[in-house]
Amino acid sequence: LDAALEKAITIEAEERVVHLRRRMIDDNITRFIVSEHEKYTGIVTETDVAVAMRKFRKAVPGTHQDHQIRNLLVKDIMSTPLVSVERATPVSDVVMLMLKKNISAVPVMEKGKLAGIVTRQSLVNIL
Repeated sequence: LDAALEKAITIEAEERVVHLRRRMIDDNITRFIVSEHEKYTGIVTETDVAVAMRKFRKAVPGTHQDHQIRNLLVKDIMSTPLVSVERATPVSDVVMLMLKKNISAVPVMEKGKLAGIVTRQSLVNIL
């Protein structure tokens, strides 16, 4: 699993989505592991942001969008519960988990700490 391990970037659940989006664009980050009270509780991806923005624009009248969009928090749009694996998990098990859950990334834990993240792309790169 180590060969496919990428650095995991975290963001606080209470962070505003506008700041999340800015970090995604400025730092070219496609996904963040969400932390809440020192626990990892979810994941938020570019897709989550795009879907949330589309739903938001349909649901909220145009005149109120700018003000209300600023109040949208990461915890409002993140995917939960967080599906993670231990560092010792065989690559084949991680692949099966991704297929079964239809997810593109899995955080990797080691002794309760975030060791990194494995993505579909990082798995393809090692094969």
